[in-house]
Amino acid sequence: MGLKLEEFPHHRMKGSRDCRLRVGEYRMIYQGDIDENTIFLLTVGHRRDIYRDVS
Repeated sequence: MGLKLEEFPHHRMKGSRDCRLRVGEYRMIYQGDIDENTIFLLTVGHRRDIYRDVS
């Protein structure tokens, strides 16, 4: 991808260490580790469905 993790546009979800990224009508839910420079992708889906699957 070519981005450093500290520059990655993230928004933490309330009450969770998971983050979300908006891509049009879709959302990516992930966890990031800045020290390891890694992203763990948890799920991807349409915004109407994604938060039901995560909770």
